[in-house]
Amino acid sequence: MIELDLKNNWELCWKPLYYDKGSYGDIIREEQWIKAGSLPCDVRMPLTDQGYIKEPLVSDHSFDSEWIEDRSWWFKKVFEVSGEMISSDICELVIEGLDIHADLFLNGIYLGHHSSAMYPFCKDVKDHLISNGTNLLIIRVTTGTEYFSDLDISLAKDYVSCEYKGGRGPRGDNRRALLRKPQYVFGWDWSPRIVSCGITGTAKIRSYKGTAVRSIYLRTLRLKKNTADIRIEAQIENLGVISTTDAEIILEIRLRGECIYTEKRDVFITSGHNYIEFDITLKEPSLWWPSGMGTQDLYDVKIIVITENGDHEKASIKTGIRTIELDTQKTGDQGRLFALVINGRRIFCKGGNWIPADAIYARVTDEKYGILVDEAREAGFNMLRMWGGGAYEREYFYDCCDRNGILIWQDLNFSCAAYPDELEWFKDEVISETDHLTKRLRNHPSVVLLCGNNECQGHLITYMGKNYFKEDNYRYSPAGTYIYNKTIPDIIYKNCPDIPYWNSSPYGGRYGDMHYWPFLENDLEGRIDPKLYDGCDYRFVSEFGFPGCCIKDSVYKYYGSKDPDMGSTVWRHHTNTWEKDTLAEAIKKEYGKGTGISIDEYLLYSGLIQGKMLGHALDSMRIAENNHGALIWSYNDSWVETGWSIIDYYLRRKISWYFVKRAFAPERIVLREKERALEINILNDTGEVSHFFIEYGYISLTGSKKNICKAEINIQPYSKIKIKTDIQTAPFDMRSGVFYAKAVDSESILPASLRADEIRQMDLGLPDLRISVIDPSQDIFEISTDKFAHGVHFGIDEDIISSDEYFDLLPGEKRKIRIQGRKRKITAADVIPRSVML
Repeated sequence: MIELDLKNNWELCWKPLYYDKGSYGDIIREEQWIKAGSLPCDVRMPLTDQGYIKEPLVSDHSFDSEWIEDRSWWFKKVFEVSGEMISSDICELVIEGLDIHADLFLNGIYLGHHSSAMYPFCKDVKDHLISNGTNLLIIRVTTGTEYFSDLDISLAKDYVSCEYKGGRGPRGDNRRALLRKPQYVFGWDWSPRIVSCGITGTAKIRSYKGTAVRSIYLRTLRLKKNTADIRIEAQIENLGVISTTDAEIILEIRLRGECIYTEKRDVFITSGHNYIEFDITLKEPSLWWPSGMGTQDLYDVKIIVITENGDHEKASIKTGIRTIELDTQKTGDQGRLFALVINGRRIFCKGGNWIPADAIYARVTDEKYGILVDEAREAGFNMLRMWGGGAYEREYFYDCCDRNGILIWQDLNFSCAAYPDELEWFKDEVISETDHLTKRLRNHPSVVLLCGNNECQGHLITYMGKNYFKEDNYRYSPAGTYIYNKTIPDIIYKNCPDIPYWNSSPYGGRYGDMHYWPFLENDLEGRIDPKLYDGCDYRFVSEFGFPGCCIKDSVYKYYGSKDPDMGSTVWRHHTNTWEKDTLAEAIKKEYGKGTGISIDEYLLYSGLIQGKMLGHALDSMRIAENNHGALIWSYNDSWVETGWSIIDYYLRRKISWYFVKRAFAPERIVLREKERALEINILNDTGEVSHFFIEYGYISLTGSKKNICKAEINIQPYSKIKIKTDIQTAPFDMRSGVFYAKAVDSESILPASLRADEIRQMDLGLPDLRISVIDPSQDIFEISTDKFAHGVHFGIDEDIISSDEYFDLLPGEKRKIRIQGRKRKITAADVIPRSVML
């Protein structure tokens, strides 16, 4: 294969929408082109860079570029091809992302129309290429909204979730359900309307001679003691439409650069597609494991085809050896499980929901993908759920998850709507999309669950009524259920039968996965009570959340000045539509701070409250007897706001990030009050027996009074235990002390405390926080305190981050902190310890 990269040096112009494909003659005479740069390219990217529009994610500038939806956008690329490429049998033009309705012309020849951003455009253009001169590729693209009217969506328009329908701002569009593009771009509670348009993937021409290796697929059939049975399937196309050929097929498997297996076969290849299978038993396989459970070794698998004419073609994949099972078996009187099993080991999934990392998803860089996945692993994640209203991320993202052991729950891109699967063209689009996606993702060991949609199947009953599916309506509009229940599972079974399928999220009731949202279902007082999560008795919580602010530097950056007004329209524009003054009420309840609070106090207190709610909820879900997963909503952000994420658009950790990291620690102690007695929960997500001595009881805030008990702990790998103590909570004064438990001989297990419900109820004194540098070469320092200290944090430069922050310290406690991301050495004078005092 010869590949010509068409990534760079594109140009762009825009015209009224009535400039359709018939206007090609006018466009090639157009002189007013601007530089569009390299692909991927949403039209807002060059427009912003060259000053035609302001940055849409800052201030309220998102409204200023809505005119983009009323234009047709024309991309131009001039390139040359070699004689060797044109002498091949086929030359395929592949454009990996067109968002959304696109018409393509090559050297004046109309190549066709493409109407999905979810799978590539691919066409043999050999006969249209010029080898002794320049070639001209013109692509017309629009946002797609002009293709449909309210009449087209009339059957389902009442069942498309939009923010404006709930009175939560000018966000949403019924027509999105007819457009196969990321759904969030029309606006969601956490992102404004910034409708995507452009070439959102790379472009290339690939030429083949004789044969083409179309795909390689490695399946792990079974694991035995010290062996793995695998099957490698290769799809090889003979490009001779009426001819056969003898060929030698060579399979090579490498691990860490060393060839561990090779096999050659003589094959008689017929016209078109040929499928070759290799069944192999590998000795001493190096298995791929989720983060925290083992290594993430990846094998290189290469197929080489040498025909009798001497033509060579080859292709390779990088993948891991692992087995996956979705365990839904019955467990006696406890009902059914909903648990993932990797390599025979049932796991607890710890992580969050991923949304596109930019409101303009085409401009997400590999660097940003890498930082976000690294930060997820650093926070203790072993799973990301790819939410069904976003974009199918580029290959590099999945590669990062493979390397970091981050499991992927992949929703297909349908969200919060009744989709028109009564339309044959729509079903055909879904078939093409799903076929491409499953073949693309099946070799990524991180991808362990494919899910039909987000909040479509379960919510259809809510929106449409329980009788909808019993009436004649269903004959006219299955509302998406046909594709979730039949089309998608059939394609998955054909393309990647080893990856489990789940019809929807949430789905299955108590014994499936649940979106647990007491925040959305309660009034202000109810939604800020962390104990709401103590009764969460579901098998897998795939969504729940609580909002919080970004740190100050991010607020100033998105607000557009260093004088933000919390009552302004810009502030409200960058506040999640569901927040509804919840944080102000929570700050008043937790810290007793109301009218007149400064912006610095608001940012600090709101971050601590978000952290408290998320941390308490995650602890509750981890200690629940039959729960096997807890995924926060959301991990990251598409733009900057007071909202759900724990890491903001600018890749800065929010205060809550540290609470989530502590809650996801592989070994953790969690305290609860049950029936007026102290209960100790101990979690061990490691592969080793955890053995230590524990000290627990009551300690005054000054450390002068203690009521102490001790116990020896032995907890098996991947397990949890409850200790119901004899300590009655009622006699102790929670205003002047806390309950605690700590491992006396293990620094890796953080102490746990159980304090008064709100900080304002506690008589906090001024702690003496001291810093000492333990290991300057490793940038490790130690923080200590004489009294109970709440929300301990450090005044370090923005470009320096710490391994832990915004935590409570018990009287007399010392904690070692590691500096990360440093650009210079630190001293004790660089670290200014602070705690929250009322």
